[in-house]
Amino acid sequence: MKIRSVNLVLTLLAGIIIGGVLILVPLGYFLLSYHHEKGSLETEAVIKARIITQVVSANPDFWEFERVRIHELISERQNNEFPESQRVFNSRNELLVENVIVTKPPVIMESANLYDSGIVVGRVELTRSLYPLLARTGLLFIGMVPSGVGGFLVLYFIPIRMLRRAGEDLRKSEQKYRRLIEIANDAIFVADAATGRILDANRKAEELLGKSLNDIIGMHQSELHPAGEAEKYRKIFMDSILKGTPVLLTDLCVMNSAGKKVPVDISASVTEIEGKKVIQGIFRDVTERIRTEEALRKSEARYSQAASAAHLGHWERDFITSNGFWSRETYNIFGVSPDKFEPTFDNLMSLVHPDDRDELRDALNSALTSRKKINIEYRIVRPDGEMRVIHSKGEARLNDKGEITRLDGTLQDVTDRKHFEETIEWAEQLNIVAQLTKGLAEDIKNSLAGIKASIGVLASEHTFSDEDRTIKVKAMDEIERIKTTVNSLLQFAKPADPKLIMMSMNDILDKTISFSLKHDSLDFKTPSKITFSRHFEKNIPDTMGDPLQLQQIFLNLIFNSFEAMPAGGTVSVSTAYNREQNYIQIAVADTGGGIDEKLKDRIFEPFFTTKPKGTGLGLAITKRTIEHYGGDMKVESTVNEGTVIYINYPVIKAKDLSPSLFL
Repeated sequence: MKIRSVNLVLTLLAGIIIGGVLILVPLGYFLLSYHHEKGSLETEAVIKARIITQVVSANPDFWEFERVRIHELISERQNNEFPESQRVFNSRNELLVENVIVTKPPVIMESANLYDSGIVVGRVELTRSLYPLLARTGLLFIGMVPSGVGGFLVLYFIPIRMLRRAGEDLRKSEQKYRRLIEIANDAIFVADAATGRILDANRKAEELLGKSLNDIIGMHQSELHPAGEAEKYRKIFMDSILKGTPVLLTDLCVMNSAGKKVPVDISASVTEIEGKKVIQGIFRDVTERIRTEEALRKSEARYSQAASAAHLGHWERDFITSNGFWSRETYNIFGVSPDKFEPTFDNLMSLVHPDDRDELRDALNSALTSRKKINIEYRIVRPDGEMRVIHSKGEARLNDKGEITRLDGTLQDVTDRKHFEETIEWAEQLNIVAQLTKGLAEDIKNSLAGIKASIGVLASEHTFSDEDRTIKVKAMDEIERIKTTVNSLLQFAKPADPKLIMMSMNDILDKTISFSLKHDSLDFKTPSKITFSRHFEKNIPDTMGDPLQLQQIFLNLIFNSFEAMPAGGTVSVSTAYNREQNYIQIAVADTGGGIDEKLKDRIFEPFFTTKPKGTGLGLAITKRTIEHYGGDMKVESTVNEGTVIYINYPVIKAKDLSPSLFL
């Protein structure tokens, strides 16, 4: 009985063992293999997605057309034992590439997303047949049936063998993944999503930090950055990455082993490998890009400075897009703001002087119709009313078909150059007139001396009647007046050499005012209602000058003020010292009738006068003398309010004397 019982137990136990072996071992084998295949397929999908993501990153706008390359990438397989199909879809779920192999059911499918700057742009989908696994499991089951004893062996050996195969496959998968990240051009860090500790990194990461892989593994991600940026990165890490949102971080730096900051752009995303969340960060060294951008900015700044110094602007009109372009200096030349002014043809013409619009319009039309180059000068009137002279060059640009696609060219503000050319031309003409005037004046002066002497002889030898004596006096007065005019002509043609000494400008002016009130050789009487107002700045430095020459200049200005106020008024004389530019400003103002705006620009012209008996040389001589000292003159006048003459006289010390002052 006992034996039977033992036999029964043994039979039952053997049956249980055999049954367990026959059922559990194949079932365990199938489940383990299934899990392995699913993990392998998932890993392969992630790897292929990362490979194709590099294609997307390299050409984000046209990656969908690189189908041959993508087909080659997805066709590479690490496991050829199980039939597998690969497909790539874009974000619109359109099939781009597929590598279809006939797969018998049942099948498993895995997919991985494609990213561009953190945005999903597509996915990789892999389908693998489990039919070989089922067949292998069935063979395993059949092989275990003949022998219960063999069940123990099968239970022991076959799973171990399969585990070793799974480990080998995993090792190969890891090697392939390692090879992929090692050939990447950017530094790649893989960190634990829970702790932030770095688990892996590639060769570029070692080069970026200047550290070995052993030193990098175990570091916290925040330790990659300078202390000032660690908290910033940590906050972005917590707010964005752990929520599963891919991010692109810019304007960050990592600190290398030498303590130097290296600027980087970081693309980071969370993924899951073998059930564990990890963060993959791609760090791109942007040092060269920043250097290039900085060099470009400096180049643009140098060009802008050169264009501004030369008053040179660039303009362009694109007929394909109907857009116009002006450089910043072009806006400056026209006196308008890029934010408020649109460079259209109508707006341009609104700034062109009305008398020059037709000529400019004809030049532009000739460039479009006859392909003639533009080379024109025209005037513009800025919004503030200032008029400038512009010299513009340009031409039409053609495409391969000979069609005009745009007009472009340059323009330059030549106002100052035009004024300089006019000044040179005027000076040359003035020099010629001066030489002629000198010869003529000498002849007239000699003739007047003879006439005056002859009248004197007649007066001494003959007795004149009262009427003849009156005529003689008038004749002598006219001779003196002509003599005065001739002396002015000679002074204008060849000014007397200055006798320079150190002097006080305030003292010279004070003496001149006193002298003007006592002068008795004028053709007019000083009005009794004229008053003087003096405003002399104290502590004005002494300067080199010819006191008599300057006194004559100031006396002429004061006499002009007298004549401008026949009914009386106030003459104001003031001085001020400009320390920054080191000159003394003298202002002589009156409350007379003022100067008409049309005549104001001509008062310094030689021989221009509004007086019945004036020579028109007084202000011309004054201006020429002041400019000889290195100064300048200007006038401000308002009709019915008065006139102010300003003289800016440089402070000259003996050591600063220029030989030109004696020429």
